[in-house]
Amino acid sequence: MVGAQQAAPLQRQDGKSRRAWYEEVHAIEALEQLAIHYEHRAREPHRAAEYARAARTEVRRALRLGLIDPSRGRKLQGRLDHRLARLERKGGQIGRLLERMAGAPAGRPGESNPGSS
Repeated sequence: MVGAQQAAPLQRQDGKSRRAWYEEVHAIEALEQLAIHYEHRAREPHRAAEYARAARTEVRRALRLGLIDPSRGRKLQGRLDHRLARLERKGGQIGRLLERMAGAPAGRPGESNPGSS
């Protein structure tokens, strides 16, 4: 009987709850797809992380409000957490590379800068 009670909001005659469920799932998946795009195609891990965090926030909200099935929500949350962990590693690598580049002297290694004598 617990399953029937949980499914009841999705079976309203007017279809509003089912529509809200589909809209919520599609919104979360759209945010996830944007994160994928910015990670793999645009090569902007910071922006990808922003979209992944937004999607994770939406999953948590949808779970709290009962807008998505708990098992689907946990699966989405797991994928997003995994993506965010990877993006944080990538972001750290990029940050360290930029720091090294900023600290590196101008010109080629081993060359002296003629104006610095």
